[in-house]
Amino acid sequence: MRIPICFLDMVLILLVCMILLYNPITKKKEEPAPPPTAEFILNVSWPIKDDADIDTWGFRVENPSSITGFTRRENDVFILHNDNTSRQYGQVDGKDLKEARETMTIERIKDGEYMFSLHGYRVGAEVEPVSVTVEFQKSRPFKHIFRKTVKVSHDEEVPICSFYIDEDGHVRDLQLKQSLLEGFIGDTLE
Repeated sequence: MRIPICFLDMVLILLVCMILLYNPITKKKEEPAPPPTAEFILNVSWPIKDDADIDTWGFRVENPSSITGFTRRENDVFILHNDNTSRQYGQVDGKDLKEARETMTIERIKDGEYMFSLHGYRVGAEVEPVSVTVEFQKSRPFKHIFRKTVKVSHDEEVPICSFYIDEDGHVRDLQLKQSLLEGFIGDTLE
């Protein structure tokens, strides 16, 4: 006895349908990518009682248009996360803040020379100069790179540091000595 070919085709189609119904094709659940994590973090702080506006600036020398500060908060590898104008500091968990803070990050590693400066945008004569603390750290893996305190006066640029980041994300040739550093803000503020 011969089974007709069309009957075998029907059985095959039914078998495929049963397999698909038993084990349906599912799309993989799309999960959002984790937010990028900063490679380096620069924290700048000064006492609230001084009621000053100190601005943080970053610059990657290989990209002349990479100057980043309050006029351009995201640029090249930098993000200025907080531009503190010192007018109203507010509270955290119901407690008054004790210091003003600005935070700038380097979001991804590009090898080359980097520079940071501070600018005394608004510093009253009664508190001039303001004592400003600067901390710089690598976030992955965590490494404290430096902490220093500088004095900033009204409308003065104070270079903080210059260094190189290699392609592996290591900081090389860190220069903190004020007399060997140069400013870069210049015409950016005009």
